Amino acid sequence: MKKVLLGILFVISGFPVLAETKAATSMPSTNWVAGINYARFSEEGADLQDELNSIGVSLGYDFLQFDRLHLIPELRIGIGVDKEDTRIIDGDFDVVADLDNYIAFSFRGQLELAYGVYVFAAPAYTNIGYTFFATQTGHSAASMEESWELGIGGGAGYRLLKRMSAEFMFEQFNDTDIATLGLKFNF
Repeated sequence: MKKVLLGILFVISGFPVLAETKAATSMPSTNWVAGINYARFSEEGADLQDELNSIGVSLGYDFLQFDRLHLIPELRIGIGVDKEDTRIIDGDFDVVADLDNYIAFSFRGQLELAYGVYVFAAPAYTNIGYTFFATQTGHSAASMEESWELGIGGGAGYRLLKRMSAEFMFEQFNDTDIATLGLKFNF
């Protein structure tokens, strides 16, 4: 799965060149929006706090455009790129958390402001998969946890080129906060 996602990231990284070439030849846009991103997951439980990093891709379709308002359903998938070693509070054992993957379905409302700046809000239904490894004086155990959660996110972006923008997004689910930096490509 990680190799497939890294391959997709490699292919999508060529979109700025394709987008500008397409704009230069005046081909009509089909309103697709693809993206690559880096996200920081912060989860707080009763006795521990984890911060994990991920890389991901997204694909959406700008199906409804009013004057400056865009409505974009979007699919995002990603994988964890590190592990977090945490010591349980008031305990004598270690827990290693690993973000396996995530998948999110969101519906973004985006408002274009002046000078290439835009803001957006996006409710999302997200599945986050974790693996936890616990060790205590020679004993160890592993547990996989996966849950679907409804959350809300919002952010802002800046159009770098005609068909490429950079954006920051913050999302919040039950005990999970996600801060994301990404690039979006319109094609």
